[in-house]
Amino acid sequence: MAAIITLDDNNSVHASNLGIAGALEQIGLAISDVDPRLARWLIDKSNRTGFSMEFDLRGLSDDLRAAFWLGVDRANEKFLDLGPDVGPS
Repeated sequence: MAAIITLDDNNSVHASNLGIAGALEQIGLAISDVDPRLARWLIDKSNRTGFSMEFDLRGLSDDLRAAFWLGVDRANEKFLDLGPDVGPS
C-alpha cells in the first residue's frame, strides 16, 4: 500500500499510506487554529486510507498551500521536541 504526495515543483514524496495518513493528521491538527476547514479535510483524508492514496498540493490555492506548509513546520517541531530518537519519518 503506497501513498504519493505531489509537491508544488512536480516532485513527489512516496511512503506507506499509513505513514502519510499519520502525517496528514498531524498537519491537520497543527493548523486547526489557522484554517479549520483545511484541518478537518486533512484529518478526514487521513482516516480514509485505502490500497493507494494520492494528494496533490498543486490543486490547492496559494493560501491553502501556505497553511499546509505551516502545518508541516509545526508538526515537525512537535516531533523534534520529543527527543533525538523520535522524529518525522
